[in-house]
Amino acid sequence: MKNGDLGGANAAIGFRHQYYSAIDAVMEHIDDADFKGIRLEGKNDFTLVFNQTNISVQVKSNNPTIWGLGKIVNKLPLNMEKYLIYLSGLTPSVKSLISKLRIVKNDPEELESLTDIFTQKMNLDPERIKIMFLCDFRVYPSHGEEQPALGRIAQWASKNRINCDVVATLNSLMELFSKLSTEWGFVSTEKLKKVIENNRYIPEFSALAMNQDALGFNSDLLDAIDYFLNNVSSNQNTVGALRNLRLLVVNNNLDMRLAARNLADENPRYEILRAGVSLFTSGKMRA
Repeated sequence: MKNGDLGGANAAIGFRHQYYSAIDAVMEHIDDADFKGIRLEGKNDFTLVFNQTNISVQVKSNNPTIWGLGKIVNKLPLNMEKYLIYLSGLTPSVKSLISKLRIVKNDPEELESLTDIFTQKMNLDPERIKIMFLCDFRVYPSHGEEQPALGRIAQWASKNRINCDVVATLNSLMELFSKLSTEWGFVSTEKLKKVIENNRYIPEFSALAMNQDALGFNSDLLDAIDYFLNNVSSNQNTVGALRNLRLLVVNNNLDMRLAARNLADENPRYEILRAGVSLFTSGKMRA
């Protein structure tokens, strides 16, 4: 591979890592009332935009030394309210520095202990020293980087009781950020949520077809319950309620109506089970 090709490949890897980190950041703040959206590229990798403040975010897919971290900080834009630096890992010296920074933020009298590090080991410009106290640091791995992003999306979807295709949502967000980065584009919180909404997954169970015979209906209803048990629910109380509903259906116990209604009242996603149970039991009662 030619050097130019290698540089392009490395750049592509760097951008991909940036997009994964951006997804991690927006999924953390997407429900914050004052979060307005994300702006990609510019002097920094991206900016998290809030009503009252902005967070300048820099993404590095390596584990810098103290000196390397100083070079990163010396290139950050000035006059931002807050900063966030993503690293793929922490060297012992950088990890120690971050720990000391947290102590100094709570006890300014300890500032002198960092002076030599800032000026000699990091070679910070004088006006950059204050940036260190406005910085937060986060680790996002450069290997297997898809999994944490998927986890972030799944965690948010579970918290908000949204049944979405997590992989499709990740791919849609990656594509969106890729397009925006070439235009220094801004994407609002509403747009981010729209992307997720467009990837909602609503299973189609044949159990809801009116012409199913009783035996087939029972089987499809159990398939529907099993789907939610295996793919959706993470709350242990809900898992217990789903297992109880399944047992009632297997035993043809009419208490399944109350069990299904309670599930649907707790979470609209289970309305499909209430409808299925209602249809199934109406046939049994007529018989």
